[in-house]
Amino acid sequence: MTARSKHGAVAVAAASSFGIAAFIVLGVVGLGGVERFAWSETGLLAWDACLSLLFFLQHSGMARAEFRRRFGAIVARDYHGVIYAIVSGLVLALVASLWQRSNSCLLVLRGVYAWIARGSCGLALFVFAWSSWTLRSFDPLGLAALRGNRHASMAAARLETRGPYRWVRHPTYASALVLIWSAPELTSDRLLFGVLWTAWIWMASVLEEADLVARFGNAYREYRRRVPRFVPWRIPAEGRASASHPI
Repeated sequence: MTARSKHGAVAVAAASSFGIAAFIVLGVVGLGGVERFAWSETGLLAWDACLSLLFFLQHSGMARAEFRRRFGAIVARDYHGVIYAIVSGLVLALVASLWQRSNSCLLVLRGVYAWIARGSCGLALFVFAWSSWTLRSFDPLGLAALRGNRHASMAAARLETRGPYRWVRHPTYASALVLIWSAPELTSDRLLFGVLWTAWIWMASVLEEADLVARFGNAYREYRRRVPRFVPWRIPAEGRASASHPI
């Protein structure tokens, strides 16, 4: 096995481990995996806001084309995706485990309303999976380049309209927004989480679209003109368009 192959195998294992572990922490432990700090409500919410800001800066900053260009002068391009997955997984795990829950409950949905919230959560998970499957270049762990997957690279380079991308430009983001706001119980920290992460998703979509316009030019501008951002409020547009990438 060559040195490059050995490094690639280690990177694949690391990305898989950290990426999957982060989602397990977030899904099983949820927000607030450590004992509640003995702070005031304001202090706890300020801490949570700082954790969110840390993730926003890392996740969106490393995804930008300018960062990737500069990073390419230091690390081989094939490793960019896997390093991004590792760092994102670590930061996401920190957010999930160090998040401080509030004792202040603002709203609790019960009965049919709680079931509607849970149903919305299930629908959002389905749309997210559908979007990922439709976008054949979707590679959350950054493994395609290391595995020499040319099909994924070709899929990422072309413009296409399929599945949920005919309805909205960012179906994965839209799914995330539904997941954020579909919790049956709303506490102060959940409200803060919802507001901050909704604002971040909006800004991330703006930054991402700037990259997509620079990459695809008028083809993406036309797609943006015809297809809504998050909410499918009109009949799907016909023709070719660009499927968005992760945040």
